[in-house]
Amino acid sequence: MARKHTVDTFLMFELKADGVHAREWLHANRPDVLQVPVKYNGRLKVLGGRARFDARTLHPKRIEIARAAEGTPDLREIALHEIAHVVAGYHPVNDGHTKQWRATCKLLGLENPRRFAPLPSLEREQKLVAHCPGCGQQWHRTRYYKQRGHYSCPRCGGDLVTKRHELLALTRSSKR
Repeated sequence: MARKHTVDTFLMFELKADGVHAREWLHANRPDVLQVPVKYNGRLKVLGGRARFDARTLHPKRIEIARAAEGTPDLREIALHEIAHVVAGYHPVNDGHTKQWRATCKLLGLENPRRFAPLPSLEREQKLVAHCPGCGQQWHRTRYYKQRGHYSCPRCGGDLVTKRHELLALTRSSKR
């Protein structure tokens, strides 16, 4: 069975020397964050990690890190990225990647914080290609777009079309 971690024990046992600076900073400035639970999550297939907050109180509930990140060189960056979210607090704007989050990353020792920390082991086959008839741009996706809703091209604002939507349109028109 996997050992249960808090931010404190995770920095100490999983990141070891890479987590010393962050651990010292948290002890001095935000000791409450050291008690937030940290766990590996085997179900995270696209994300490297995520910070979960209580919906009512907006207090941090836990940090989840992709099982695939365990033992990789990206583990330090992912863990400090998520710890910075907990320190900076919940922000619905910009997925929490605010100026305050960026400053917190630097305080924790993450010199060049990235919004996404892609893991080669988490890259998935891109099942879907959507195209824009307006500008001709193709957009590759891992998951299908939902059937409902309107999806527009980030480049020109035109409607995105997928094979799935084309097939749905054909079957609907043939039923009439």
